[in-house]
Amino acid sequence: MAYNEGFCKMYNTFGWNYYPESFGEMLLQWLRKEQIQVQSAVDLGCGTGMLCHVLAEAGIQTLGVDLAEEMIRTAEINWPELDFVQADITCFQPKQPVELVTATCDVFNHLLEEEMLERAFGRIRGYLRAEGVFIFDLLKPEEVQPFSSIEIGVENDRRYEYRITDKGNRLVELGTAVYDVGSGATISKDVIYERLHEPETIQKLLKKCGFTDVRICDTLSEESGRHGTDWIFVCR
Repeated sequence: MAYNEGFCKMYNTFGWNYYPESFGEMLLQWLRKEQIQVQSAVDLGCGTGMLCHVLAEAGIQTLGVDLAEEMIRTAEINWPELDFVQADITCFQPKQPVELVTATCDVFNHLLEEEMLERAFGRIRGYLRAEGVFIFDLLKPEEVQPFSSIEIGVENDRRYEYRITDKGNRLVELGTAVYDVGSGATISKDVIYERLHEPETIQKLLKKCGFTDVRICDTLSEESGRHGTDWIFVCR
C-alpha cells in the first residue's frame, strides 16, 4: 500500500510534517545525550523528506526510502540536494551499512502481517552496523479514534478530506478524498490500512531478527515530553 496525492498533501501542505520534524529534533538531542556519533542513516517510509532534511542539517548523510512514488517525487522537489529511492522496505538493501535507521509516522503499522515485519526487521539488522541503532515509532491502539470525513484543507480549487474507520481485528482504514471545490465532483479517493500491533509482538520479532537490546518508551527526551500517540522503540 502506498500513499496517493491526498495523503501526500496532508504531510507536505497541510501541516503533518510537524511530526517527523519534531521527532528529528528529539532524536538529535538524544544522540548528543547518549554521545552516539552518526555519519550515515537510512530513513524508512521517509514520506516528503522532512526527517531526512533534519538529519542532513546535522551533518548526517541520510538516504530516504519510501514505497509511494508521489511521496518520493515530493521529497525530491522539497530537498533536491538529498538522496531518495522508491523501494519496498521489506526487501530494500542500501549499498553500504549505516549507523542509524529510522522510521516514523507509523511505518510498521502499515505492514499488516508478522511475516512482513520479520522480513523488514531482518533486512534492517543486516545493513545496520554492529554499533548502530534502529529507532522507530508504533501507533498505540488506545490513541486511535475513528471519525467520519473531515476537511483538512483546500488548494488550487481542490478540497481534501480525511477519515479513519475501525475495521475490527485491530485493523483501521485511513481514507482520503479529493473534490473539485466548484462542482463538488470527486477527483480521487484512496484508502490504506494499518494494523495496531501489540508492542510485545514487535519486541519478540525484533529479538528473533537479532536485536538483543530492545527498549520501548514514550519519549527519547524527558525535556521533549511524550511524543504524540506512539510508542518509540530503540533497538540495538
